[in-house]
Amino acid sequence: NLALRIATAQAEVGDHRSRLLGRLAERLSAPRALVRAVDVERALAQAEIAVRFQPQFLSENDELCGAEALARWHHPKLGEMGGAALFSAAAAADVSRFVWKTAMDAMAQWPAALQHLRIALNITAVDLADETMAKQLLAMAAEHGIATARLCVEVTESATIAQRDCAVPRRAHLSDAGVH
Repeated sequence: NLALRIATAQAEVGDHRSRLLGRLAERLSAPRALVRAVDVERALAQAEIAVRFQPQFLSENDELCGAEALARWHHPKLGEMGGAALFSAAAAADVSRFVWKTAMDAMAQWPAALQHLRIALNITAVDLADETMAKQLLAMAAEHGIATARLCVEVTESATIAQRDCAVPRRAHLSDAGVH
């Protein structure tokens, strides 16, 4: 009797796990096909997109050294989606600026004990193609009173490949200004 109950429970767990994995696969593949620029613009207007901070720690002593600003979209039908679906839409530059501004708004409010932390901001292919991107990012930091040394940009691999000619001078401009 106990063996039968264990076998039944294992089968139910297996079925539940399969359903969950199926739903996860649907969520991961469906958003890119369903997301359009107009959806992203609406989401920005209706405050469905939030910025979350993923902490970063030094490997040698586990000390908190910064955080990465990540976009998350609470889609009314698809649930929470990561930045890939957002940035694949035509409004990617608007999303980037929203994430940068939101992250810097938060940084400006951090207590003195956190003023040494860096924030990592993602740069997309659309951002690299924009000649004004570096100036906009630096102006945003100045407006918020944030030292450029506290900013770190992470250029996505696809952005570097897609915008190779633009990547080097934009990166150099930011680096010359003290951005990591």
